[in-house]
Amino acid sequence: MSIRINERNDGKILEVQVAGKLTGRDYRRFVPEFERVIKQHGKVRILFDMAEFHGWNMAALWDDIKFDLKHFAAIERLAMVGDKKWQQWMSKFCRPFTTAAIRYFDRAAVERARSWLEDTTDSALEEQIPILPVFQSRKQTKAYYNKISHFYDVLSDRSETPMRKVGLELLKPGEGEKILEIGFGTGHVLEILAKAVGPRGIVFGLDLSDQMAGLAKKRLTDSGLLVRTRLRCGDAIHLPYAVDTMDAVFMSFTLELFDTPEMPIVLSECKRVLQTGGRIVVVGMSKQGKREPLMGIYEWAHKHFPNFVDCRPIYVQQALKDAGFKIQKSLRRHMWVPVEIILAIKS
Repeated sequence: MSIRINERNDGKILEVQVAGKLTGRDYRRFVPEFERVIKQHGKVRILFDMAEFHGWNMAALWDDIKFDLKHFAAIERLAMVGDKKWQQWMSKFCRPFTTAAIRYFDRAAVERARSWLEDTTDSALEEQIPILPVFQSRKQTKAYYNKISHFYDVLSDRSETPMRKVGLELLKPGEGEKILEIGFGTGHVLEILAKAVGPRGIVFGLDLSDQMAGLAKKRLTDSGLLVRTRLRCGDAIHLPYAVDTMDAVFMSFTLELFDTPEMPIVLSECKRVLQTGGRIVVVGMSKQGKREPLMGIYEWAHKHFPNFVDCRPIYVQQALKDAGFKIQKSLRRHMWVPVEIILAIKS
């Protein structure tokens, strides 16, 4: 086994070329050199040339895992250069476990890899990563939420409730208003909105799940607020409301349930039913900004177990802009994944 380490750009870029199979002795040589560069520069960019790399022995694999856990946060960008399918797959496998920007380059494109590492502009990091598709049909989604409806609050309340609260603070529901909530779930927000609009206002609610709708109706009945609401089961692709009838629309952790081609349709429908100057607040899992390790794991789970992890992170603000809404306020919060909370108006 041979491992060669070259420094570029005054040590800010390390080029690591490996051939053969990595051993524990190779790591004992490489790690001190890496830590010296980190101590000097804080963050480092690495070109890992693995074209002649054939894997690890067991001792080296354990050393590699320890290295990843300890040092991945110090890597700003990682260019992985190779010529085999498994090496390309490995670059994708690494992504959930680091905040580094990672790209795979074929061996013939090694100069492009170097240029990417040397690029000091933000554009190299801010390239928009495509949104994952939705893998469940609407029928499957409805069945899933019907199944979990009676313990949905236990699963989501602790993480989602603070995000919804911030969204409602942006919305500022007022006395006498007509407000639509899409994806109302078990009715917590409906209850808050019904109190806010008072006896002269109306809160409309649309949800795909009839079991969720039943629980929401019971909640509103128990609180004496059902008379201020109009609940329906349906699909937001076709909102069953007239043009220019709503003062505001509220959505939380719902837009990301629609597939990418469907999101503009849903937002277009929201725009249609809103009055000019009407407000929309969307709270959603965000793909915007620096990639976080847990987000990668979540997206992997969405891709492989969509029947359990049904929604995925999206570009919330961008979706609203693309739909023609005028952004008024944009907040970024964090539960266990990043969240965008956006207030926009129909101009």
